[in-house]
Amino acid sequence: MEPSVKIKTESTVNTATIRWEPPVEGVCNLHGWEKKGTGVVSFGMLPPDTQWEVVVNIGNQGVRLQGETGEWNEVDYADDNGDTPDSRLYVSPKHSDLSWVRNIPSDILIGYEQEIFTSPSFVHRLFAEALFVLPMKSQLVILPNPMKRFSIDLSKEIDWSSSRRMHKNRLKKYRLSIDHDFKNSLRLVSEAHSAKVGSGKWITDKLIDLLSGFNKHNAQNEIQHHAFELWEGDAIVAVSVGFSYGRVYHDYTHATLDRGDSRTGTLLTKVVGDHLQKCGYALWYWGQVSEGTSYMADYIGKYGGGELSREGFYARWDVLKTESARPLHEPLDLGETLVAKK
Repeated sequence: MEPSVKIKTESTVNTATIRWEPPVEGVCNLHGWEKKGTGVVSFGMLPPDTQWEVVVNIGNQGVRLQGETGEWNEVDYADDNGDTPDSRLYVSPKHSDLSWVRNIPSDILIGYEQEIFTSPSFVHRLFAEALFVLPMKSQLVILPNPMKRFSIDLSKEIDWSSSRRMHKNRLKKYRLSIDHDFKNSLRLVSEAHSAKVGSGKWITDKLIDLLSGFNKHNAQNEIQHHAFELWEGDAIVAVSVGFSYGRVYHDYTHATLDRGDSRTGTLLTKVVGDHLQKCGYALWYWGQVSEGTSYMADYIGKYGGGELSREGFYARWDVLKTESARPLHEPLDLGETLVAKK
């Protein structure tokens, strides 16, 4: 680095800022997270009380600098800085109490991937609060926390086989399995999402490993992850994945694998809905209504779908999570499902 360039670093509880004079264009790389700036670059949402290292490149020369974020203080948040996410939305394993997330006036929370993915017990606590994790390219994790939540009220009488597409003669060619190969089912969904134009690959290998490890190591947990697989012959044509918690089922991803017949995804959704009702589930949470979830509108009305306020959602969630449903495999094993067992 040229002697004329002076660099200094600053840290808060969850940010690192690099400043240099004169304010020429430079590139900073912090643990693979690269950002450009003219005289200043800031990285936000870093884990507290942790050493960091940044490589600063100005012109043809570079320098490696180190620093450390401050100790955790739940009140002392850093201010928003440029394109750094609002640090008041930051959530980490250092939060011993997560009840505050219900009162945040934002549809998302933000965490740091390295911090969250190395703490399965904390991720379990997030699931218990109806929060899911979506990895981003910049080492951040988005946690949807919608003010309005689309859910299916399974306490209502719903005829899932009422449409022509659900005629029993049509259903005969399909078979259903639950957790035939949970990890592989997640990979199939990930590949289907990656192949779809405009659909980001948020189901990363790290997330697949994290989710598939929960049931394996926590067989007695009240939260269990499941994959419903719809088969035609020896091929899986649709997958629906989520987790059960008491009498609530939290759906978090699905995919139609048979691109020649997009209706198989709809068929599986109705098969799953019928199955959950037979098990005694009372609420099926789908997430937030957005441009990419226009299909939710098809389930308003006769299928019990609709938006709940965050307050109304948690009023039901907190009661139903303490109640018991039938074992998820039982209706399938007893031949009670709309599609026969694989």
